[in-house]
Amino acid sequence: MESRRERLRFADELWAFVDTSEPDARITGLSPDALPRYEREIQEQLRSNGYSGEMLERVRALLVSARGETTRALALEALGHSRDPKAAGIISDLLARGELRPEEQPLAEALLREREAFPAKR
Repeated sequence: MESRRERLRFADELWAFVDTSEPDARITGLSPDALPRYEREIQEQLRSNGYSGEMLERVRALLVSARGETTRALALEALGHSRDPKAAGIISDLLARGELRPEEQPLAEALLREREAFPAKR
């Protein structure tokens, strides 16, 4: 948006340019290495984004390595709410391999049932 016309249109729509730093790739990329230091920021990423493709494996890796209950639950929900059909396989695999905590298993099973009951929403 560097052109003068784009800047004027942007301003006309009551937006303003703000100088910010680049987002931390460890956070936006859901790197398990960013835990626990950036746990709150990663939780916000999980809450506010939908994931598909290779990012599903990153969500899975984050879930498995996270210690915090909230982060693990948000990662599991992110998998369950993904529109990518591969997400169901990842959840099933987590269950089969015993990589979920006992208290997480009911949520995983409910997310799989929801996906089966409402396939058109995916």
